[in-house]
Amino acid sequence: MAEPLLEISGLRTGFDTHDGTVPAVDGVDLTVHAGKTLCVVGESGCGKSVTARSILRLIEPPGRIEAGTITWHGDDEPFDVLALPRDDERLQKLRGGDIGMIFQEPASSLLPVRTVGAQLIEAIRIHTGMDKKAARKRAVELLAQVGIPNPDQRVDAYPFQLSGGMCQRIMIAIALCADPALLIADEPTTALDVTTQARILDLLRNLQAEHHMAVMFITHDLGVVAELADEVAVMYLGKVVERATVEELFADPKHPYTKQLLESVPVLGRDRGRDLPTIPGAVPNPLHRPKGCSFHPRCAEAIPGRCDIDEPPEVVFDGGRTAQCVLYDDGQGGPA
Repeated sequence: MAEPLLEISGLRTGFDTHDGTVPAVDGVDLTVHAGKTLCVVGESGCGKSVTARSILRLIEPPGRIEAGTITWHGDDEPFDVLALPRDDERLQKLRGGDIGMIFQEPASSLLPVRTVGAQLIEAIRIHTGMDKKAARKRAVELLAQVGIPNPDQRVDAYPFQLSGGMCQRIMIAIALCADPALLIADEPTTALDVTTQARILDLLRNLQAEHHMAVMFITHDLGVVAELADEVAVMYLGKVVERATVEELFADPKHPYTKQLLESVPVLGRDRGRDLPTIPGAVPNPLHRPKGCSFHPRCAEAIPGRCDIDEPPEVVFDGGRTAQCVLYDDGQGGPA
């Protein structure tokens, strides 16, 4: 196993509302290893994006990070990102320097009144200190690297003059401008057609190999997980309910939620003429979480009198994979 690059422990992030504090992230533990791809998967609203933004302390009021540690193991001494003052140089270097981030919607992340080149050049100059001429040359090189045709001309284009796939490539170029050790990709292919999605995934895979960087890929698409991941973390209602290598997860899912997610994926030829399995019910309101296991109202394997009362323990299996479920609470990593 590669050395840990980023370690998250006990992370809690909430949003204050008139009805109370919504716990969007509720005690998340994650590790991203150098040069590896960690895929974070789960239904919309489970806390994936908030976890990613918490890493770079991009949570704005009424949101706040309430507890936990985020340890960055870079070239220098490890440090806790959450313990840094807001004006600390290490925090500024981390954002866009050591850690690049591709946000979910390129259309809303790129300013429509500035050329894509101007936005890319600004990011390059902030993180590298290049002069404007050198930064423009570097910008053209990055656009070529991410597969933008005629990069010396496209550098002066506005976002509305480019397709969704091109705008996503621009966002990737901005995220890579300082050669980050870790790239966080927050559902970068969600709004794209399948052909463009495949090209973006190929691009990310090639760039990762070329730059030897770690990737934290956030998605709800298990097909993408199977194609990209080395390790997988499954989230439900702000918690990580299962962690495993991609081979372990698809061959032998442990948590009932993971099992039902995999069963709901259509398989060509197998599902013809029958209804596609679905997970019953809906994700509960985070303000009114069910007592005990948050998943028990939707779980086919729930044990009455236990799952609806007791908080599920995190069980560690051979090889280090984990699952938060009472079904394996025998201390041996096997069914109870």
